[in-house]
Amino acid sequence: MITELNSDVLVCGGKNRNRAVHGDMVAVELLPKGEWRGRTTALTEGPGEEKGDETQSQPMATGRVVGILQRNWRDYVVTFPPKEETQSQSRNSQRILATPWDQRIPKIRISTQQADKLQDHRVIVRLDSWDSTSLYPNGHSVRVLGRAGELETEVQTILIENCIHVPPFSEAQLGEMPVSSPESPWSVDPAEVITRRDLRQTHLVFSIDPRGCEDVDDTLSVRSLPPGPGGQRLELGVHIADVTHFVKEGSLTDLEARARATTYYLADRRYDMLPAVLSADLCSLLGGVDRYAMSVMWDLDAQTMAVNNVWYGRTLIQSSYQLYYELAQALLNGEEAEVPELGTHHVLILLNGEETEVPELGTHHVLILLNGEEAEVPELGTHHVLILLNGEEAEVPELGTHHVLILLNGEEAEVPELGTHHVLILLNGEETEVPELGTHHVLILLNGEEAEVPELAQLPPGERDAKLAQLTQALETLTHVARQLRAQRDRGGALELEGVEVRAQLDEDRNITALVPIQPLEVHETVAECMIYANHWVARKIQESFPQQALLRHHPPPRQEFFNQLQDSARARGFTIDTRSNKALADSLDRAVDPRDPLVNRLLRVMATMAMSNALYFSTGACPVDQYYHYGLALDRYTHFTSPIRRYADMIVHRLLTAAIAMEKGAGPAKALASNKELEEVAQQINNKNRAAQHAQKVSTELFQCLYFRDKDPETDERCVADAVIYTIRANGMLVFIPQYGLKGAVYLKNREGQVVSERQDGGCDWQTGSLQRYLDHITTTTAAGTSTFNLFQHITVRISVQPSRCHSDTIRLEVVSNRPHQAPESQAQTPQPQGARGRSQLVQEVVRQAEEASQQAEEKRGRAPKLSKEEREFRQSKCPNLYSLLEEVRELALLDLAACGAGGGLGAAAQACATSA
Repeated sequence: MITELNSDVLVCGGKNRNRAVHGDMVAVELLPKGEWRGRTTALTEGPGEEKGDETQSQPMATGRVVGILQRNWRDYVVTFPPKEETQSQSRNSQRILATPWDQRIPKIRISTQQADKLQDHRVIVRLDSWDSTSLYPNGHSVRVLGRAGELETEVQTILIENCIHVPPFSEAQLGEMPVSSPESPWSVDPAEVITRRDLRQTHLVFSIDPRGCEDVDDTLSVRSLPPGPGGQRLELGVHIADVTHFVKEGSLTDLEARARATTYYLADRRYDMLPAVLSADLCSLLGGVDRYAMSVMWDLDAQTMAVNNVWYGRTLIQSSYQLYYELAQALLNGEEAEVPELGTHHVLILLNGEETEVPELGTHHVLILLNGEEAEVPELGTHHVLILLNGEEAEVPELGTHHVLILLNGEEAEVPELGTHHVLILLNGEETEVPELGTHHVLILLNGEEAEVPELAQLPPGERDAKLAQLTQALETLTHVARQLRAQRDRGGALELEGVEVRAQLDEDRNITALVPIQPLEVHETVAECMIYANHWVARKIQESFPQQALLRHHPPPRQEFFNQLQDSARARGFTIDTRSNKALADSLDRAVDPRDPLVNRLLRVMATMAMSNALYFSTGACPVDQYYHYGLALDRYTHFTSPIRRYADMIVHRLLTAAIAMEKGAGPAKALASNKELEEVAQQINNKNRAAQHAQKVSTELFQCLYFRDKDPETDERCVADAVIYTIRANGMLVFIPQYGLKGAVYLKNREGQVVSERQDGGCDWQTGSLQRYLDHITTTTAAGTSTFNLFQHITVRISVQPSRCHSDTIRLEVVSNRPHQAPESQAQTPQPQGARGRSQLVQEVVRQAEEASQQAEEKRGRAPKLSKEEREFRQSKCPNLYSLLEEVRELALLDLAACGAGGGLGAAAQACATSA
């Protein structure tokens, strides 16, 4: 990268790389402009594949490496060549060329006598030297990971390749942890009660998290305050786990957390930043227990949300309710009750034999089954009300003509025996009165399950109803506040980028069984908006207190040329995208809606996300004030404060906030703050670790996708055929998105033999001799059979298979089956599911099951017990995570940096995007 150019420099070919390895800091000499080249516009199967000039974009700055300023060699995972190759390389097979897993790294010459034994194994090697007369660097082997293709070997490869080192926490580190066990439970220190603001009796505090969450690091409160001179007032509180109370700066646990910088989430596991005694117990703001917190509380004007006052400080809280998203949403009024198994547009009411329309719930149907089919039972007449849960009829004549009954167990119910435990559906948050059923009403959740607030279950009816009303009122007020806060950011230009939220389904042992994309709920945005608000105000506080040494997070505006694909694609659909500012971009994306295909807007937002630069941590003393701005969130200052359990940056911010509060009271910080230079170094280290974590998560997802499809016959297995949407046109094919599996990949229209895809009359496709022509919004193939056209945003049918690789990671291979949308088999069509749910759920479950079976069989053969000991389960990292193992597209809500990762043939080439959270 040459700063004065404000652009990348393309370095093509091994000669021009001049023994530089990916990651090295180099000096580059620009070539004469006549020798400049453009990035390839064709699909390529690997970094080494070169294309002709006809597939290049406009020429860009091109150069060659003339000096290596700093070597940044790391550990590399390699695969030894097969026996026949080692024999051709050396007579005694002692010097071989091993192939790195990372295709950007050249082959490495290794001296070994174990070449035959280590065939088909992954081995860690380190580089020693690279002679000027040699085409390849020299190295030595360090450790054998395992046989290539096995799940554990491939996961460890991903960690090594991303420089992620997460050994079990040491005894010394665990020795710093407070004691908390059934025999010796932890309790609040009386000295802390004196120094902290006690909210246990004065505030209704609650958490809203994914279902089954164990590491609850944030809670909320909201209440009315006495009216002031300006009118009605509200108090909003955000209360975050006080991790830094337990993790002292400079301690062994702190140093380990700093080295890790984040919790690492892979497709089937997670590696925690902090020991479980903190992350899942003492720093988890669980319901009904006393906990230490760091709080921010605002005194707000109830109408305008203007801030009258803001308070920061350490508190003592007890969360009254540990809610999950679906339950919180069900408690709010006016929300659609969606049952995934039933689709999104059925209403379950029949009164006097007539259909009852509830406009808020959309299209109405009369009777339904849980599998989504409509149930017609004409023989029941017009005076019965029924819902079929398990395909059985529910006939209750005693109910008369105006009551709606839900049989929770799918069995017939006779009114006299119903007692007080059967209940009714909630429509728009209102109870449906059925006197015969008693007074114990519950909610029916989006997925059709009972939704009961556990904390209220054992209370007397009167007290329960009063507390439920109090909680519901708090949720409604919180939602109102969040809407106002979001509207303020929207007016400033906040962006809504595309992503898919994933719910982790847990079994009774708290292990993950599936990852199901869910429809976004307003309560998700409510919680997120409160967290953003807290992060913003804490950023203001620490920056004002420490102008030269505060840790903030900024998001620079993207370079305009990165929007070219977005603008061209939108133009092809008749939309104009204005990218002059974040506000203009947000408004343009809101208008770019095709009522015939909602995926169009979704894909345009994905392209906008891909154009974004990375959001990065920085020290305020290392950056001018005008560069503090967060482009995506439309905020002048921003930091991370709300997740100290899983982000080290938040721990730094907590310490800065504590120092700022002490300084405000006239006391100095307990320990000298890091200088601007020291803080900037830590910020860069955290940025690097975050980038590695995000890349590891992405590659882990791709690994599971390949493992899922690897053993399926793409010619006969219907799961390997899916609908895809074209979102980018390339010189020799296109990039497509497969909603069913959340996959994105390349579809070639021209093969190595020069043949092109030709469409038959029935819509199917064959390979034939012909030509290919690319246009801005479509691509055509011409053969003797005629011309076939593939348009942007067109739905086509693709076949999914796996392209195996002995030395590198396997890859998903997509090929066109038909130029028409995929028609799902009848068996699939009768069981609608949320987009992506079936594929991703089966993917994780099946791959993990197969790996566990293979591992257990191998252990049995070796005569060892396949399960870990109690001590190993307690102190080693979790192999089956609980909640935060979120899969691929959850990080699409992040802001991406095209320049952060290299791809193609040279250093600095524009690349696949690396993601990071806002």
